[in-house]
Amino acid sequence: MARPCGLVRVEGLEAPQSKEESLIHLDLKTRNPHSDGLNAMRDAGLIPGHLSMTEDRDQEIFNDPNGVMIKLDHRQVKKMITHKNDPMTIVLDGKKVGHAVLQDWQRDPVTHKPVHFNLKHMNKSQLSNETMTRAVPIILGERPEHIKQNEMVQPQVKEVVLEGPISKLPNHLEISLDHLKMDTPIHGKDLKLPKGVALHEEEMDKVMVVLGTTIKAEELESDTTTGEIKEEVLSN
Repeated sequence: MARPCGLVRVEGLEAPQSKEESLIHLDLKTRNPHSDGLNAMRDAGLIPGHLSMTEDRDQEIFNDPNGVMIKLDHRQVKKMITHKNDPMTIVLDGKKVGHAVLQDWQRDPVTHKPVHFNLKHMNKSQLSNETMTRAVPIILGERPEHIKQNEMVQPQVKEVVLEGPISKLPNHLEISLDHLKMDTPIHGKDLKLPKGVALHEEEMDKVMVVLGTTIKAEELESDTTTGEIKEEVLSN
């Protein structure tokens, strides 16, 4: 696996800060899978989910080795997905029971609204030390003045795969374009990452952003006119 010390740092690429002190709070409610209808639950603005265990001692909290069937307000689910790489403080039926991370979620194929989610219960030590692998979206920074009007910034990927403690994994990477030139694309190994976070080894040599050229409107019109003249001469 890739290690942070093997990464190449480039000045100007911004690294998100640690999220140790910015935990999202989730107010979870237990649900009865036999009596709580899923469609009725969703119509009421609640999204069904599941909270899984990570340690034997979790059973002392939840009294079930298979985890807990839960439900959550759709607005909190939306916020949770937006900050999917953030550790979360969870309250279950009014009682604080520790922390959790979002493992995955499902969306309706037509409305694209969340219909189910899975959380993994974790303690503080696990949040700080347990390594996870997550895909993180890339966003581009402001267009610098050195990039000409007929030059086009072309992202080659939408996300990168990072490895590290969940408390340090960012929700996105903003790439500065200050060092982007026609002959100098930005590679994965150029990304500056938070301390303790590494780029997956398969991403190191991948091209992330390149600079291309666009054809100006007047140039396109000139080429078309030239072609018409050549065609007329040949027809005569």
